[in-house]
Amino acid sequence: MLKLDLTRAFDSLSWPFLFEVLRRYGFGNRFLEWTAILLSSASTRILLNGLLRRAHSLGILQPLHPRRHIPAISLYADDVMVFCHATADDTTAIREILALFGRASGLKVNFTKSSATILHGDQAATEMITHLGCPVATLPITYLGIPMSTRRPSAAQLQPMV
Repeated sequence: MLKLDLTRAFDSLSWPFLFEVLRRYGFGNRFLEWTAILLSSASTRILLNGLLRRAHSLGILQPLHPRRHIPAISLYADDVMVFCHATADDTTAIREILALFGRASGLKVNFTKSSATILHGDQAATEMITHLGCPVATLPITYLGIPMSTRRPSAAQLQPMV
């Protein structure tokens, strides 16, 4: 599980890239004009995740479950969580996909502020993810202010949300 930090996500996004993606998804000129007005007058963050979906469909990344589809990414504004196998092939593919996306969109991952957490694995899995260049974190971690663990959170962990 990779918790990614995007460097200056809003300021570094390539606006021509964003509008071209929206156009290709079928959004009309009026919507694009409204979006341009909104972006020029408000703080909005947008992130696209099509590259990871495509990598799974092409077999570049292993599916997370052998019989059912499990989303490999969770996005909210500039908070990103990516799930993948801790293998040399998958971690290399993830790093290359993120680099490609960064070149296309202007959104760059700050690996020193990101973290990798092994959910199921051993020391060999930890060694596989170290070449990503991000620190290895242990559970529980927080994502969007919510404690994440393989176990039910304790009352003390949920108290800040209450």
